[in-house]
Amino acid sequence: MKDEEEGNMYSVKCKVIKVKNGWCYVGCGTCPQKLEEESDEYFCGTCMTTLKTTTSRFRIQLRAADKTTQADFVVLDRESARFFGISAEKLFQDNDRMRGPPPAHLLQIEGMTLKFDIKLTDYNIANPTSEYTIWKIGLE
Repeated sequence: MKDEEEGNMYSVKCKVIKVKNGWCYVGCGTCPQKLEEESDEYFCGTCMTTLKTTTSRFRIQLRAADKTTQADFVVLDRESARFFGISAEKLFQDNDRMRGPPPAHLLQIEGMTLKFDIKLTDYNIANPTSEYTIWKIGLE
């Protein structure tokens, strides 16, 4: 799935086959860390703080294909919000759910051919069936 190579960064053009579950998670308002629930509070292991309020963050899993293969990708909060033009927090409030099928707003990319900038990591090389993190999404 390699089109252009620059260091460990790659640009690939592929067609989004399916937006999978896992579109949102409970995150820290200061950093993008997923929070651990502790009774009526949450703990951020990165900030080392206990919080009563949380922020919804994007973690969108999808499957895409080019002419040679299919692969699983993940788009994290900052790039998802930029591409879709809405924050996970706002989308969560509008949908009143975090689990289950992604909202229709996110499903609009199914069937679209997009350009993904990804960074190939040592983990991806050692585990070729792992998800590839998308650093930037663009229209073809």
